Amino acid sequence: MNENLLIQVEKKLSKCNRCGTCTAYCPVFLQTNEEWYSARGRMALLEAVTKKRIKENAFYRDVIFSCLYCYTCVKNCPVGVKVDEFIILAREQYIGKKGLPLIQKLGLETLKNKKTLGSGIKTLRLLNRCSPRFIKKVFLSLLSKNGNRIIPPFAKKSLSEQLPEKIMVKKPKLKVAFFTGCLIEYIYPEIGISLLNLLKNQRIEIIIPKEQYCCGIPLLTSGDREGAEFLARKNIKLFTTLDVDYIINACATCGSTLKDYERLIGKWKLKNENSDFKIQNPKLSVSNWAKRIYDVSEFLVKFTDLKFNPTRETKVTYHDSCHLRKRQGIYEEPRHILKSISSIDFIEMEEADFCCGGGGLFSFKYYDISKKIAQRKIHNAECTKTEYIITGCPGCILHLNDILTQKKSFQKAIHLVELLR
Repeated sequence: MNENLLIQVEKKLSKCNRCGTCTAYCPVFLQTNEEWYSARGRMALLEAVTKKRIKENAFYRDVIFSCLYCYTCVKNCPVGVKVDEFIILAREQYIGKKGLPLIQKLGLETLKNKKTLGSGIKTLRLLNRCSPRFIKKVFLSLLSKNGNRIIPPFAKKSLSEQLPEKIMVKKPKLKVAFFTGCLIEYIYPEIGISLLNLLKNQRIEIIIPKEQYCCGIPLLTSGDREGAEFLARKNIKLFTTLDVDYIINACATCGSTLKDYERLIGKWKLKNENSDFKIQNPKLSVSNWAKRIYDVSEFLVKFTDLKFNPTRETKVTYHDSCHLRKRQGIYEEPRHILKSISSIDFIEMEEADFCCGGGGLFSFKYYDISKKIAQRKIHNAECTKTEYIITGCPGCILHLNDILTQKKSFQKAIHLVELLR
């Protein structure tokens, strides 16, 4: 462990008093019932590695990478230990020594090259049309214990391929840029189209920058901090040149990552005078970057009249994405929207903010655990006897619909904006 990390860890690890409060909340611990898979266990193990009592072996790797990064332990820690930051540091340190598995490394590297990513996705689309079963079999063979997982195909056309870069309106009230995120861009463009129609009807002008990159969270949580920093710099340099008032997103994970760029990336500071960041739009300066980024639900509540026509009358419940409620504190806004529509019967589920088990790459690496975590969420959702599980995270939608379909449930998970028009 390098000296920089050693100093950071030794200075802060003592804050954890091993009270065990985290064990009552950690979704992974509640399924495994093994101490090492709680925040307390991970902190104890990290401390042992820091003090060179044990080596950074395969068991250590499994423990630090089996964290969902859901922020539940942080929100419930009585002394405010930032477990998530320690997990990122530990992963960065481990990958710095051991490196990423080849397939994962190649996959993450494509996120840093727009042309390579675009070509790769076009190839996968073609292969999927020719032999979807073969592609699924090959893809899942690269992952462990993914069983009969149902993976949605790439859209025939990405969101950017379907729409112009700028959507104009007469006498715009506001101008916004839309950060699409990878899942909406390539798998769920219908979410993006629904959002854009909502904003257009509210006389809001929209820019969809075609040169935007992944937010960087897959790299950051995989231990590749430098790769995440590269993507963050690309996005900041792009969006700060746009003549817009705000940056809108419809992905809880992307939104929390964008807001946390400086805190999460950590090793570099954003400064107006830095030649790397020639900020042309003072509204998106470093000092107010995070304040100008809005999840679609908070944006609609704050800046629109909330006059929507639902696609149809229906009963819905709501799932709080961890990265929306716990990381961004967005809870009331989506409920306010749902309750404002007379034809929507909104029924609150038990434990609405309990993690669904998705966690991005977590559900692929630890599929059996993620499925068990999802069962608790789906049970609570089905008890409401509603047709849809509404949420604000495409990642949650992907994971929940996989489990719901396998279970042959009567419910389906959709994004909040898909319910509106």
